[in-house]
Amino acid sequence: MDGLMLALGLLMELVISFLAARTFCYMMELKKTRRARILLAVISFLITNMVIFIGDWDNLPLTIVAFIAGICAAFQGSLLKKATIGLMFASVIFAYNVLTDNFIIDIVTDMLGYEAWTPAAVTSRLVFTLLLMMTVRRFAPQKDYDLAPEMWRLLLRLTAMPAGIVLSVVLLSNPRTYRTGEPLMCCVLMVIACLSLTGLLRAAVVLARQRELEQSSLLGEMNRVYYQSMEQQHFEIRRLRHDMANHLQVLSALPAERKDDYIQKLLNEEGVTGTLNYCGDPTLNAVLTVKDGLMRQKEIRFEKHLDIPSPLPFSPSDLCAVFVNALDNGAEACEKLPPPRREVILEARAAKGLLAVCVKNPTDQELEPGRMPRTSKKDRVRHGFGLRSIEEIVKRNQGDMELKTENGYFTLFLYLPLPETDAG
Repeated sequence: MDGLMLALGLLMELVISFLAARTFCYMMELKKTRRARILLAVISFLITNMVIFIGDWDNLPLTIVAFIAGICAAFQGSLLKKATIGLMFASVIFAYNVLTDNFIIDIVTDMLGYEAWTPAAVTSRLVFTLLLMMTVRRFAPQKDYDLAPEMWRLLLRLTAMPAGIVLSVVLLSNPRTYRTGEPLMCCVLMVIACLSLTGLLRAAVVLARQRELEQSSLLGEMNRVYYQSMEQQHFEIRRLRHDMANHLQVLSALPAERKDDYIQKLLNEEGVTGTLNYCGDPTLNAVLTVKDGLMRQKEIRFEKHLDIPSPLPFSPSDLCAVFVNALDNGAEACEKLPPPRREVILEARAAKGLLAVCVKNPTDQELEPGRMPRTSKKDRVRHGFGLRSIEEIVKRNQGDMELKTENGYFTLFLYLPLPETDAG
Protein backbone atom coordinates (compact mmCIF):
# COMPACT_ATOMS: atom_id res chain seq x y z
CA MET A 1 0.00 0.00 0.00
CA ASP A 2 2.79 2.37 0.90
CA GLY A 3 4.55 1.54 -2.38
CA LEU A 4 1.39 2.30 -4.34
CA MET A 5 0.95 5.64 -2.59
CA LEU A 6 4.59 6.49 -3.24
CA ALA A 7 4.24 5.65 -6.95
CA LEU A 8 1.03 7.68 -7.19
CA GLY A 9 2.68 10.63 -5.49
CA LEU A 10 5.66 10.47 -7.86
CA LEU A 11 3.34 10.32 -10.85
CA MET A 12 1.46 13.42 -9.65
CA GLU A 13 4.75 15.25 -9.12
CA LEU A 14 5.76 14.45 -12.72
CA VAL A 15 2.39 15.74 -13.95
CA ILE A 16 2.86 18.94 -11.94
CA SER A 17 6.32 19.52 -13.42
CA PHE A 18 4.97 18.85 -16.93
CA LEU A 19 2.19 21.42 -16.44
CA ALA A 20 4.73 23.95 -15.15
CA ALA A 21 7.00 23.37 -18.15
CA ARG A 22 4.08 23.97 -20.50
CA THR A 23 3.25 27.15 -18.61
CA PHE A 24 6.78 28.52 -19.01
CA CYS A 25 6.67 27.77 -22.75
CA TYR A 26 3.55 29.91 -23.15
CA MET A 27 5.52 32.99 -22.08
CA MET A 28 8.94 32.19 -23.60
CA GLU A 29 10.22 30.31 -26.64
CA LEU A 30 12.21 27.18 -25.82
CA LYS A 31 15.46 26.58 -27.66
CA LYS A 32 15.14 23.79 -30.23
CA THR A 33 17.70 21.48 -28.69
CA ARG A 34 17.48 18.28 -26.69
CA ARG A 35 19.63 19.80 -23.98
CA ALA A 36 17.15 22.65 -23.53
CA ARG A 37 14.21 20.23 -23.18
CA ILE A 38 16.05 18.15 -20.58
CA LEU A 39 17.05 21.28 -18.66
CA LEU A 40 13.45 22.53 -18.72
CA ALA A 41 12.21 19.20 -17.32
CA VAL A 42 14.78 19.32 -14.50
CA ILE A 43 14.11 22.91 -13.38
CA SER A 44 10.33 22.44 -13.67
CA PHE A 45 10.45 19.38 -11.38
CA LEU A 46 12.81 21.19 -9.01
CA ILE A 47 10.75 24.34 -8.56
CA THR A 48 7.30 22.78 -8.33
CA ASN A 49 8.18 20.04 -5.86
CA MET A 50 10.69 21.82 -3.66
CA VAL A 51 9.57 21.91 -0.03
CA ILE A 52 9.86 25.39 1.49
CA PHE A 53 9.56 25.76 5.26
CA ILE A 54 9.61 29.03 7.16
CA GLY A 55 13.18 29.78 8.25
CA ASP A 56 14.68 27.37 5.70
CA TRP A 57 17.91 28.85 4.35
CA ASP A 58 18.89 25.71 2.46
CA ASN A 59 16.24 25.19 -0.22
CA LEU A 60 14.90 28.58 -1.28
CA PRO A 61 18.01 30.65 -2.16
CA LEU A 62 19.77 27.88 -4.08
CA THR A 63 16.64 26.74 -5.90
CA ILE A 64 15.62 30.20 -7.10
CA VAL A 65 19.14 30.89 -8.43
CA ALA A 66 19.27 27.50 -10.16
CA PHE A 67 15.82 27.99 -11.67
CA ILE A 68 16.52 31.44 -13.15
CA ALA A 69 19.89 30.25 -14.48
CA GLY A 70 18.14 27.27 -16.09
CA ILE A 71 15.48 29.53 -17.63
CA CYS A 72 18.17 31.75 -19.15
CA ALA A 73 19.99 28.73 -20.58
CA ALA A 74 16.92 26.86 -21.92
CA PHE A 75 14.91 29.65 -23.53
CA GLN A 76 15.44 32.12 -26.34
CA GLY A 77 15.20 35.90 -26.07
CA SER A 78 16.98 38.73 -24.31
CA LEU A 79 18.55 38.17 -20.90
CA LEU A 80 16.31 40.86 -19.38
CA LYS A 81 13.19 39.13 -20.68
CA LYS A 82 14.19 35.68 -19.42
CA ALA A 83 15.35 36.95 -16.03
CA THR A 84 12.15 38.95 -15.50
CA ILE A 85 9.73 36.22 -16.52
CA GLY A 86 11.80 33.61 -14.69
CA LEU A 87 11.76 35.61 -11.45
CA MET A 88 7.99 36.10 -11.77
CA PHE A 89 7.33 32.38 -12.16
CA ALA A 90 9.84 31.40 -9.46
CA SER A 91 8.38 33.84 -6.94
CA VAL A 92 4.73 32.99 -7.51
CA ILE A 93 5.38 29.23 -7.38
CA PHE A 94 7.53 29.53 -4.26
CA ALA A 95 4.95 31.77 -2.61
CA TYR A 96 2.33 29.08 -3.13
CA ASN A 97 4.73 26.35 -1.97
CA VAL A 98 5.22 28.30 1.26
CA LEU A 99 1.46 28.50 1.71
CA THR A 100 1.12 24.77 1.05
CA ASP A 101 3.99 23.50 3.20
CA ASN A 102 3.36 25.78 6.16
CA PHE A 103 -0.35 26.54 6.29
CA ILE A 104 -2.52 24.38 4.01
CA ILE A 105 -0.97 21.16 5.36
CA ASP A 106 -1.73 22.21 8.93
CA ILE A 107 -5.34 22.99 8.03
CA VAL A 108 -5.85 19.63 6.29
CA THR A 109 -4.18 17.74 9.14
CA ASP A 110 -6.39 19.44 11.73
CA MET A 111 -9.50 18.63 9.69
CA LEU A 112 -8.60 14.95 9.17
CA GLY A 113 -7.12 14.35 12.59
CA TYR A 114 -3.94 12.68 11.29
CA GLU A 115 -0.74 13.57 9.44
CA ALA A 116 -1.58 14.02 5.71
CA TRP A 117 1.45 15.92 4.51
CA THR A 118 2.30 14.18 1.23
CA PRO A 119 -1.13 13.73 -0.43
CA ALA A 120 -2.36 17.16 0.67
CA ALA A 121 0.80 18.92 -0.51
CA VAL A 122 0.88 17.19 -3.89
CA THR A 123 -2.85 17.71 -4.50
CA SER A 124 -2.61 21.38 -3.58
CA ARG A 125 0.36 21.92 -5.88
CA LEU A 126 -1.39 20.08 -8.72
CA VAL A 127 -4.51 22.26 -8.49
CA PHE A 128 -2.48 25.47 -8.31
CA THR A 129 -0.18 24.56 -11.23
CA LEU A 130 -3.15 23.56 -13.38
CA LEU A 131 -4.93 26.86 -12.69
CA LEU A 132 -1.73 28.82 -13.38
CA MET A 133 -1.20 27.01 -16.70
CA MET A 134 -4.81 27.56 -17.82
CA THR A 135 -4.63 31.25 -16.94
CA VAL A 136 -1.31 31.85 -18.72
CA ARG A 137 -2.43 29.86 -21.77
CA ARG A 138 -5.65 31.89 -21.95
CA PHE A 139 -3.88 35.25 -22.06
CA ALA A 140 -0.45 34.37 -23.45
CA PRO A 141 0.92 36.59 -26.28
CA GLN A 142 2.75 35.41 -29.38
CA LYS A 143 5.92 33.50 -28.44
CA ASP A 144 8.16 35.92 -30.33
CA TYR A 145 6.83 38.94 -28.41
CA ASP A 146 9.24 41.37 -26.82
CA LEU A 147 9.24 44.68 -25.00
CA ALA A 148 11.60 47.61 -24.99
CA PRO A 149 14.54 47.13 -22.56
CA GLU A 150 13.16 49.98 -20.42
CA MET A 151 9.88 48.10 -19.97
CA TRP A 152 11.64 44.86 -19.01
CA ARG A 153 13.75 46.74 -16.48
CA LEU A 154 10.62 48.34 -15.04
CA LEU A 155 8.86 44.96 -14.74
CA LEU A 156 11.98 43.47 -13.15
CA ARG A 157 12.02 46.22 -10.50
CA LEU A 158 8.30 45.73 -9.84
CA THR A 159 8.79 41.96 -9.58
CA ALA A 160 11.56 42.45 -7.02
CA MET A 161 9.06 43.76 -4.46
CA PRO A 162 6.75 40.70 -4.12
CA ALA A 163 9.75 38.42 -4.64
CA GLY A 164 11.42 40.22 -1.74
CA ILE A 165 8.32 39.59 0.40
CA VAL A 166 8.59 35.84 -0.24
CA LEU A 167 12.31 35.79 0.57
CA SER A 168 11.84 37.93 3.68
CA VAL A 169 9.01 35.83 5.13
CA VAL A 170 10.87 32.57 4.55
CA LEU A 171 14.40 33.61 5.49
CA LEU A 172 13.81 36.18 8.23
CA SER A 173 10.96 34.57 10.17
CA ASN A 174 11.77 32.47 13.21
CA PRO A 175 10.51 28.91 12.61
CA ARG A 176 10.01 28.41 16.35
CA THR A 177 7.80 31.42 16.97
CA TYR A 178 5.93 32.15 13.73
CA ARG A 179 3.21 29.56 14.45
CA THR A 180 2.42 31.09 17.84
CA GLY A 181 3.29 34.62 16.85
CA GLU A 182 2.06 35.90 13.50
CA PRO A 183 1.08 32.92 11.31
CA LEU A 184 -1.85 34.81 9.85
CA MET A 185 0.40 37.72 8.84
CA CYS A 186 2.81 35.34 7.07
CA CYS A 187 -0.08 33.69 5.25
CA VAL A 188 -1.54 37.04 4.16
CA LEU A 189 1.84 38.21 2.87
CA MET A 190 2.21 35.05 0.76
CA VAL A 191 -1.28 35.55 -0.70
CA ILE A 192 -0.45 39.19 -1.51
CA ALA A 193 2.80 38.10 -3.15
CA CYS A 194 0.96 35.49 -5.25
CA LEU A 195 -1.65 37.99 -6.41
CA SER A 196 0.97 40.66 -7.14
CA LEU A 197 3.10 38.31 -9.21
CA THR A 198 0.19 36.93 -11.21
CA GLY A 199 -0.83 40.54 -11.82
CA LEU A 200 2.67 41.33 -13.10
CA LEU A 201 2.54 38.33 -15.43
CA ARG A 202 -0.72 39.70 -16.76
CA ALA A 203 0.88 43.15 -17.12
CA ALA A 204 3.67 41.64 -19.22
CA VAL A 205 1.05 40.08 -21.49
CA VAL A 206 -0.87 43.36 -21.83
CA LEU A 207 2.30 45.30 -22.61
CA ALA A 208 3.28 42.70 -25.19
CA ARG A 209 -0.08 43.04 -26.93
CA GLN A 210 0.22 46.81 -26.84
CA ARG A 211 3.63 46.47 -28.47
CA GLU A 212 2.08 44.23 -31.16
CA LEU A 213 -0.58 46.88 -31.82
CA GLU A 214 2.10 49.57 -32.12
CA GLN A 215 4.08 47.44 -34.56
CA SER A 216 0.91 46.73 -36.56
CA SER A 217 0.22 50.44 -36.65
CA LEU A 218 3.76 51.15 -37.89
CA LEU A 219 3.43 48.42 -40.49
CA GLY A 220 0.11 49.89 -41.60
CA GLU A 221 1.75 53.30 -41.92
CA MET A 222 4.54 51.78 -44.00
CA ASN A 223 1.99 50.06 -46.27
CA ARG A 224 0.13 53.35 -46.61
CA VAL A 225 3.33 55.09 -47.68
CA TYR A 226 4.08 52.38 -50.25
CA TYR A 227 0.54 52.68 -51.59
CA GLN A 228 0.80 56.46 -51.81
CA SER A 229 4.16 56.06 -53.54
CA MET A 230 2.62 53.76 -56.14
CA GLU A 231 -0.34 56.12 -56.57
CA GLN A 232 1.98 59.09 -56.93
CA GLN A 233 4.09 57.30 -59.53
CA HIS A 234 0.99 56.36 -61.54
CA PHE A 235 -0.15 59.98 -61.38
CA GLU A 236 3.25 61.16 -62.63
CA ILE A 237 3.15 58.61 -65.47
CA ARG A 238 -0.32 59.78 -66.56
CA ARG A 239 0.81 63.40 -66.39
CA LEU A 240 3.93 62.68 -68.43
CA ARG A 241 1.90 60.82 -71.06
CA HIS A 242 -0.48 63.77 -71.30
CA ASP A 243 2.38 66.24 -71.51
CA MET A 244 4.21 64.08 -74.04
CA ALA A 245 1.20 64.12 -76.34
CA ASN A 246 1.16 67.92 -76.17
CA HIS A 247 4.92 68.10 -76.75
CA LEU A 248 4.68 65.87 -79.81
CA GLN A 249 1.98 68.10 -81.26
CA VAL A 250 4.19 71.15 -80.66
CA LEU A 251 7.19 69.42 -82.24
CA SER A 252 5.22 68.50 -85.32
CA ALA A 253 4.37 72.16 -85.83
CA LEU A 254 7.83 73.63 -85.11
CA PRO A 255 10.30 74.44 -87.89
CA ALA A 256 13.33 72.15 -88.10
CA GLU A 257 15.80 74.72 -86.73
CA ARG A 258 13.81 75.04 -83.46
CA LYS A 259 13.10 71.34 -82.84
CA ASP A 260 16.55 70.56 -81.43
CA ASP A 261 16.35 73.37 -78.88
CA TYR A 262 12.88 72.27 -77.82
CA ILE A 263 13.97 68.63 -77.41
CA GLN A 264 16.99 69.67 -75.32
CA LYS A 265 14.72 71.75 -73.09
CA LEU A 266 12.48 68.72 -72.50
CA LEU A 267 15.48 66.54 -71.61
CA ASN A 268 16.56 69.00 -68.93
CA GLU A 269 13.19 69.03 -67.16
CA GLU A 270 13.00 67.48 -63.67
CA GLY A 271 10.32 64.99 -64.69
CA VAL A 272 12.72 63.42 -67.16
CA THR A 273 16.03 63.68 -65.30
CA GLY A 274 14.67 63.05 -61.79
CA THR A 275 15.13 59.74 -60.03
CA LEU A 276 13.23 57.84 -57.38
CA ASN A 277 16.47 56.43 -55.96
CA TYR A 278 17.41 59.03 -53.40
CA CYS A 279 19.64 56.63 -51.47
CA GLY A 280 20.50 52.96 -51.07
CA ASP A 281 17.57 52.09 -48.78
CA PRO A 282 14.32 51.08 -50.55
CA THR A 283 12.07 52.08 -47.64
CA LEU A 284 13.45 55.63 -47.60
CA ASN A 285 13.10 55.84 -51.38
CA ALA A 286 9.41 55.02 -51.10
CA VAL A 287 8.89 57.50 -48.25
CA LEU A 288 10.76 60.33 -50.00
CA THR A 289 8.97 59.70 -53.29
CA VAL A 290 5.62 60.21 -51.57
CA LYS A 291 6.69 63.20 -49.51
CA ASP A 292 8.39 64.90 -52.46
CA GLY A 293 5.15 64.84 -54.45
CA LEU A 294 2.98 65.93 -51.52
CA MET A 295 5.27 68.82 -50.65
CA ARG A 296 5.20 70.05 -54.24
CA GLN A 297 1.42 70.07 -54.04
CA LYS A 298 1.60 72.15 -50.84
CA GLU A 299 4.19 74.53 -52.38
CA ILE A 300 6.88 73.44 -49.91
CA ARG A 301 10.47 73.41 -51.11
CA PHE A 302 11.88 70.02 -50.16
CA GLU A 303 15.66 69.97 -49.91
CA LYS A 304 17.29 66.54 -49.51
CA HIS A 305 20.90 65.70 -48.69
CA LEU A 306 21.36 61.95 -48.20
CA ASP A 307 24.48 59.83 -47.90
CA ILE A 308 23.10 56.33 -47.34
CA PRO A 309 24.79 54.00 -49.83
CA SER A 310 23.15 50.71 -48.76
CA PRO A 311 20.00 49.37 -47.01
CA LEU A 312 19.88 50.29 -43.34
CA PRO A 313 19.88 47.51 -40.69
CA PHE A 314 16.63 48.64 -39.04
CA SER A 315 13.11 47.34 -39.45
CA PRO A 316 11.26 49.01 -42.36
CA SER A 317 8.39 49.92 -40.04
CA ASP A 318 10.73 51.82 -37.70
CA LEU A 319 12.44 53.66 -40.57
CA CYS A 320 9.10 54.50 -42.10
CA ALA A 321 7.71 55.84 -38.80
CA VAL A 322 10.79 57.99 -38.10
CA PHE A 323 11.02 59.67 -41.51
CA VAL A 324 7.28 59.94 -42.17
CA ASN A 325 6.56 61.54 -38.80
CA ALA A 326 9.55 63.88 -39.01
CA LEU A 327 8.64 65.08 -42.52
CA ASP A 328 4.92 65.30 -41.75
CA ASN A 329 5.65 67.50 -38.73
CA GLY A 330 7.81 69.77 -40.88
CA ALA A 331 5.16 69.99 -43.60
CA GLU A 332 2.44 70.69 -41.00
CA ALA A 333 4.47 73.59 -39.60
CA CYS A 334 5.12 74.99 -43.09
CA GLU A 335 1.41 75.04 -43.99
CA LYS A 336 0.90 77.83 -41.45
CA LEU A 337 3.47 80.00 -43.26
CA PRO A 338 3.24 81.92 -46.55
CA PRO A 339 4.51 79.93 -49.60
CA PRO A 340 7.80 81.83 -49.97
CA ARG A 341 8.88 80.69 -46.49
CA ARG A 342 7.81 77.08 -46.84
CA GLU A 343 10.74 74.68 -46.87
CA VAL A 344 11.78 71.40 -45.28
CA ILE A 345 15.45 70.43 -45.19
CA LEU A 346 16.36 66.78 -44.71
CA GLU A 347 19.91 65.64 -44.05
CA ALA A 348 20.70 61.96 -43.40
CA ARG A 349 23.99 60.11 -43.35
CA ALA A 350 25.05 56.59 -42.43
CA ALA A 351 28.75 56.54 -41.58
CA LYS A 352 31.20 55.69 -38.79
CA GLY A 353 28.74 53.39 -37.02
CA LEU A 354 25.87 55.89 -36.86
CA LEU A 355 22.77 56.90 -38.78
CA ALA A 356 22.40 60.65 -38.25
CA VAL A 357 19.19 62.41 -39.32
CA CYS A 358 18.41 66.13 -39.22
CA VAL A 359 15.10 67.69 -40.30
CA LYS A 360 14.69 71.49 -40.29
CA ASN A 361 11.74 73.74 -41.08
CA PRO A 362 10.99 77.44 -40.49
CA THR A 363 8.77 78.32 -37.54
CA ASP A 364 7.46 81.35 -35.68
CA GLN A 365 7.04 79.45 -32.41
CA GLU A 366 9.59 78.96 -29.65
CA LEU A 367 10.04 75.48 -28.22
CA GLU A 368 9.52 75.25 -24.46
CA PRO A 369 12.60 73.65 -22.84
CA GLY A 370 12.05 70.00 -22.01
CA ARG A 371 8.66 69.78 -23.72
CA MET A 372 7.42 68.35 -27.00
CA PRO A 373 5.82 70.74 -29.50
CA ARG A 374 2.00 70.50 -29.48
CA THR A 375 0.16 69.53 -32.62
CA SER A 376 -1.76 72.25 -34.44
CA LYS A 377 -4.50 69.81 -35.46
CA LYS A 378 -7.87 70.18 -33.77
CA ASP A 379 -8.19 66.48 -32.90
CA ARG A 380 -5.41 66.25 -30.32
CA VAL A 381 -6.68 62.89 -29.08
CA ARG A 382 -5.80 61.18 -32.35
CA HIS A 383 -2.88 63.38 -33.37
CA GLY A 384 0.28 64.75 -31.80
CA PHE A 385 2.07 61.45 -31.23
CA GLY A 386 4.58 61.74 -34.11
CA LEU A 387 7.54 62.99 -32.08
CA ARG A 388 6.73 60.62 -29.22
CA SER A 389 6.71 57.74 -31.69
CA ILE A 390 10.11 58.84 -33.02
CA GLU A 391 11.45 59.14 -29.47
CA GLU A 392 10.28 55.62 -28.57
CA ILE A 393 11.94 54.12 -31.65
CA VAL A 394 15.16 56.05 -31.04
CA LYS A 395 15.40 54.93 -27.41
CA ARG A 396 14.54 51.34 -28.29
CA ASN A 397 17.46 51.32 -30.74
CA GLN A 398 19.85 52.85 -28.15
CA GLY A 399 19.97 56.21 -29.93
CA ASP A 400 19.30 59.80 -28.87
CA MET A 401 17.15 62.69 -30.08
CA GLU A 402 17.32 66.47 -29.71
CA LEU A 403 14.76 69.20 -30.46
CA LYS A 404 15.52 72.90 -30.64
CA THR A 405 14.45 76.20 -32.21
CA GLU A 406 17.16 78.57 -33.39
CA ASN A 407 17.28 81.48 -35.86
CA GLY A 408 13.65 80.98 -36.86
CA TYR A 409 14.04 77.24 -37.58
CA PHE A 410 12.82 74.18 -35.74
CA THR A 411 15.38 71.35 -35.81
CA LEU A 412 14.91 67.68 -35.10
CA PHE A 413 18.21 65.81 -34.79
CA LEU A 414 18.60 62.13 -33.98
CA TYR A 415 21.14 59.38 -34.30
CA LEU A 416 20.93 55.59 -34.19
CA PRO A 417 23.94 53.29 -33.72
CA LEU A 418 24.65 50.97 -36.63
CA PRO A 419 26.07 47.46 -36.18
CA GLU A 420 29.82 47.45 -36.75
CA THR A 421 29.49 45.24 -39.82
CA ASP A 422 27.17 47.78 -41.43
CA ALA A 423 29.08 50.85 -40.39
CA GLY A 424 30.16 53.08 -43.21
